[in-house]
Amino acid sequence: MTFMEGGLGGTPTYLYRWNSYQVYDDAFLTRGRHSLKFGFGYERDQDNQLVTGDRNGQFSFGSMQDLLTNNPNKIRITPPGLLTERSMRQSIVGAYLQDDWRIRPSLMLNLDCATKWRLCL
Repeated sequence: MTFMEGGLGGTPTYLYRWNSYQVYDDAFLTRGRHSLKFGFGYERDQDNQLVTGDRNGQFSFGSMQDLLTNNPNKIRITPPGLLTERSMRQSIVGAYLQDDWRIRPSLMLNLDCATKWRLCL
């Protein structure tokens, strides 16, 4: 199948706006034989897309002969004013905890835990 998006200026115009807000923090604490490391992260992503026009539509041809004889089998056109903005919202939250426990001068035990959550709204 061959697609054609109309002549000059036929390609639709897209406007993209992407916002990404991020907060991260880490902390370290050493007490006796334990070295604790812990932290968290938060991201809020926002994607907005707006198609401002598809002036000439999109034609679909089943073969090269159909293209050369101007015989489309599908035409997709969006009238002006009916295009709507599309958006995506997503929050990502993560945290970790790590404990390095020095049992002897030559022996250390490492315990860690990490998790991550994703919420799409």
